[in-house]
Amino acid sequence: MQVKCRNCGTVLKDKYCPHCGQSVEFKEITWAYCIDELILNNLKQHKGLLFTIKRLISNPKRVIFDYLEGKRVVYTGAMQFLLFVIVFRSLIGLLLGKTESEPSKNMIINIARTKLNLIEYRKALIILFTLFSSLGSSLVYRIRKLSIAKHFYVNSYIIGISLLLLSLVNIVTLYKYQSISIYCFPLFVVSFYIRIFKGDNLRIMDILKGLWCFIISMAIVLAVLLLITLGFTYFLKLY
Repeated sequence: MQVKCRNCGTVLKDKYCPHCGQSVEFKEITWAYCIDELILNNLKQHKGLLFTIKRLISNPKRVIFDYLEGKRVVYTGAMQFLLFVIVFRSLIGLLLGKTESEPSKNMIINIARTKLNLIEYRKALIILFTLFSSLGSSLVYRIRKLSIAKHFYVNSYIIGISLLLLSLVNIVTLYKYQSISIYCFPLFVVSFYIRIFKGDNLRIMDILKGLWCFIISMAIVLAVLLLITLGFTYFLKLY
């Protein structure tokens, strides 16, 4: 039985495709795969970064399902991409002499900041939001019965490209209008949910599902933050 490259369809006779260079080994996206890419693969050169950004903006659905189906050699992995965006945002903030640590208008986050100063760990919170948003998307979108790990991977791409677009907004406005972030980030995230998970034709239900997915994900994140705050407050009372 002939084995064909998942990326370009070339018949394989070795461990790597002679046409595009992709490995014959196909790895399912699991938690171990995500950890391996985040820790080990980021030591390697980022391949296809600009191409990945371009495709995520123009056709995110193609990127997501290409990657899930094994067509990966031309794309930067989601974990690598998300880490790149976080570092890029940090560098832009330093170069412009601005930070995004202004107090949030949300009461629960203000409480968390007062007790735990979690806002200083916003990069880690981005990863947590990606994790919890994967729970939200797995509840709303049951397409192809994707595992939670795969939803996490999909959301890493979505959060990454949304943060990158938000960075461009910050650069254009020179961080003078921080309140824009409150509206732009959810708008970007919801728009990518809609574009990735919609059918052939856009329906009202697709828009409602995108909004509902973001609302559920934010509810989970805020609930976790509230539990952390209450737990920390209880710990202080004991000592």
